[in-house]
Amino acid sequence: NAGNYIGSVTQIIENQKTSTINNARFSVTQNAIKNTGTLTIENINIENSNNGIQNTGSIVMRDGTITANNVGIYESYGSTTMYGGTITAGNVGVQNQNFTLNDGIVFGTNYGVGGYDGSKTINGGSVSSHTNNAVFSYNSGITINGGTITSRDATAVLGHHPITINGGTITGTRGVKNEYWCSGYSCYWYDITVNDGYIEGTVN
Repeated sequence: NAGNYIGSVTQIIENQKTSTINNARFSVTQNAIKNTGTLTIENINIENSNNGIQNTGSIVMRDGTITANNVGIYESYGSTTMYGGTITAGNVGVQNQNFTLNDGIVFGTNYGVGGYDGSKTINGGSVSSHTNNAVFSYNSGITINGGTITSRDATAVLGHHPITINGGTITGTRGVKNEYWCSGYSCYWYDITVNDGYIEGTVN
């Protein structure tokens, strides 16, 4: 699995089954990897890409670095679990995924972890953003059990379904906010439940 993969094509690897990537470097102008199967990332370095990984399957990331101009990992209906590593993106770190962060770092200039689809669970590690929310979800819930979540210029955690805070440190212009969710002509409000943790809003 080790090696350097360099190119200007749309993608270098497409995984449809069960694969493991270990100690590989990708330098590509578009998407480095398309995953529709089960992908385990032991160690990876993706750089100079527009989007790092397009995922409609399942990804477990244990270590490595993904640097993308647009989105680090994206696509609806996929699931990504991080145990380590760093994702840095010019737009969104992880988008439209059922996402669990146990450890590691996710940064997106616009959204750290965002998108209309997919539940978001933060157990540890760090999620941050500058211009918008560090963690955002529209169609699914958000659970924060630990970790550090920071938005420089916006509400740190914003959701349209239930938000549960069991721990962690959350800092933004507002800490946590829930807005109504609409389907057709009907709109609904969901609860924010805070059991533990530290939440700070930096703007009155």
